[in-house]
Amino acid sequence: KRDASAVAGTAVYTAREVYSACLFLLTSKKVKDFENAVPLCRGTEQAFRDHQCPSAILDTTACFTPSARACSMLCDNYKLAPAIGRSGCNCIQRRSVVGMPDDCIGETVQQGPVPGRLGLKHSCLLIPDACKNHRPETPCGLYKHCPVDICIMNDVQCPLVD
Repeated sequence: KRDASAVAGTAVYTAREVYSACLFLLTSKKVKDFENAVPLCRGTEQAFRDHQCPSAILDTTACFTPSARACSMLCDNYKLAPAIGRSGCNCIQRRSVVGMPDDCIGETVQQGPVPGRLGLKHSCLLIPDACKNHRPETPCGLYKHCPVDICIMNDVQCPLVD
């Protein structure tokens, strides 16, 4: 079991490093001047510290709670699935663009057409906001790094047998 204060300290330290790297990148490439880069990078720091880091260090026992199971049906299609060679979806928030949209890239677990949606194919562009771990108040973002459960994702019910 990890010491909670040590884990929290590491998250804060790493988030500060993310902030510093963000400032360096935006100002050195002349994307933004320092005053305009600061709020963008503070947002990146906060998202990493408060959302992305906690999902990455989540105790794996939390992946089997009723909340995590409920999120599996909605989100597992967008997770990393190394057993079947899928990279999962990764999203970043474009803070410097009006409306701060997300760019999501990668591979979904399911491929091909989405059942019941004529002409629509499985894609990271379809990831529900509830599954994103870089946005505040997303109910399922915390479980981003939990293992994929194909049965729950596909609503497969197995009868209990003696």
